[in-house]
Amino acid sequence: MSKEKVKSKKKTTKKEEIEKLAKYFPDLYDRQYDYFNSPRMEELIKSTNSDVINTTYLGNYSGDALMILRRDNKFGLLIFGYGSCSGCDALKACNDYKDLYNLREALHKSVIWKEYTEFVEYLKDKDWDAEFYCAGDKKRTTLIKQFVKESKSKMLMTHLSGI
Repeated sequence: MSKEKVKSKKKTTKKEEIEKLAKYFPDLYDRQYDYFNSPRMEELIKSTNSDVINTTYLGNYSGDALMILRRDNKFGLLIFGYGSCSGCDALKACNDYKDLYNLREALHKSVIWKEYTEFVEYLKDKDWDAEFYCAGDKKRTTLIKQFVKESKSKMLMTHLSGI
């Protein structure tokens, strides 16, 4: 195996990943904090080389979010809470790039990844009513089911196109 191929498979260090985040979000901590100018969770997830297929937010200024992701040949489900302040929103609580890196890694580790067919079955069979973010709220369950239906068509299109 050539040295170039060995280099391309080399795992990056935490320090290198933090430096990449600083390049990805260059002015993150150089500006006055403003919700509408802050990075979005979608941007943070995209920095892991994952594509965001679909997102829904269950709530207004605070609540829970669901994202359908794609990375390589797998699809994933990411669920996280969000809020209006750093006390209830992990992204807003990040004080530096190390915090941002740690959040990104924690979120990425919490994603449920599966192959396309298995993932579609997982979404279909999932008991959404039993999840903490629904807590018996039929309106939320209905919103999630609509989100899943919409996501399935988007996943199929990306799966078939090989993106």
